[in-house]
Amino acid sequence: MGGTFKNPPPSNPSGHTEWTDGRVHQSGFTTTFGPNTKVLCTEGGTIFDVDWTNQQEGKSTINVTYAAVTSRNYHPGLVNVSLMDGSVRAIGDSIELALWRALSTRNGGEIVPNLD
Repeated sequence: MGGTFKNPPPSNPSGHTEWTDGRVHQSGFTTTFGPNTKVLCTEGGTIFDVDWTNQQEGKSTINVTYAAVTSRNYHPGLVNVSLMDGSVRAIGDSIELALWRALSTRNGGEIVPNLD
């Protein structure tokens, strides 16, 4: 693939300040893809690593919002996640996708692995 990787341009008119509204696309993630998965989109010869949402969360009272918002950070090979008990864990990119998805549900009883 030709082109360069870079962040997508800011959407108009909100720019990069959308995290303040607390919607999942700005402040959370889904477990559709494993940690640090690249979701590539080419536009105008440039390759972007993107997230996907079919519409803004809460925009419609009739249509469901679907999203694939990948957990990412700048630590090679892992992401840091905070749990509902306030603890923070490092999760490796190589975690099995089924376990990654199960960890995002309630009352599953899964053991969250440590990378210590």
